[in-house]
Parts: sequence; structure tokens; C-alpha cells
Amino acid sequence: MNFKTMQTFGNEVLCLKFEHTFSTQQKYSFDPSLKSETGRWKIDSTKFDTELSKLLAEKSFGASISEFVYGFEMADFENWGDLFAKSASYISYRPKTKTLLCVGQLRWSDVKHKIAEEQLCDLRVAIIDSIKRAASKDRKPKDFSHQDFASYLDVQLANLDIQKVVAVPL
Repeated sequence: MNFKTMQTFGNEVLCLKFEHTFSTQQKYSFDPSLKSETGRWKIDSTKFDTELSKLLAEKSFGASISEFVYGFEMADFENWGDLFAKSASYISYRPKTKTLLCVGQLRWSDVKHKIAEEQLCDLRVAIIDSIKRAASKDRKPKDFSHQDFASYLDVQLANLDIQKVVAVPL
């Protein structure tokens, strides 16, 4: 099974990985108050996806799913109106591609000053919750054990070496 993250972040979210890139400088010019912001997202999504895909490479939780896509949204949602509210509980099962997409959210103000281990723990909870929500949908994969998948990921994420997924500024 393959694991992939699709990220949608509000402009207020600053990632450690991109600390010294043009995009961060662009954010500062867009909103100068971000220049003094000390909070950063410390998990590198590319490394995270790679590690989880390795852990899931030989695993199967049913023939219906070969790829899990986590739609990761992070922002101060109250500042964005309905934009993030509409997608908060979005789940999509795509039988032709054997893909399950589940959206989960983290509130930026709640995680921005946490250490990497705490951010990973919050991310873990959001991912597991999104998988459990998928099990309750009407249109879901018939030959897929949501519970086994959620349990396996929960254990693997709890034991994941933070150094394998922590961001390093570019």
C-alpha cells in the first residue's frame, strides 16, 4: 500500500523546511506580522510520506485499496470563513484507482509552538480520526479493514523515529 499526503495550508502557516526560501520571504511581504512569528511546522511531509510508504509497502488491508491519500489541512480556520469548513470531513473512495482520500485538519494556533514530537502526535491523531470517519461512510470500500489499517498506522506512528521525518531548513 502507498501513503501520500496532500497539503492545504493557510497563509499563516510557516514550515521549517521552507524557512529560507523565496516563498517564505514572499509570505513576509504579504503579511509583515509573520516575520516575528516564532511558530513553525516541523514535520517534513516528503520524509513522512516516504517513511509511511516503506512501512506499508508489503501490507494489505484488503484488495479494494492500494493507496491512501491523507488530505492534510492546517490553518487558523476561524480566519478563513467556510473555505476549510466545507472540506473538514471530506472522504472519497475511488474504486478505479483503488484510492481512499480522507481529510484531516489541525488548527495552526494549537500546534505552531509545539516541539516536533508533539506535532507528530497531533498529526497521528488527525490521520487516525480521518480513517475511522471513512469507515462510517455509505460509499466505502467493501474489501478494506479500516480498523486494522487505523490500528496499524497508530502503532507505527507512535513508534516512528522523529529524526526520520523532522524538517531541516533548505
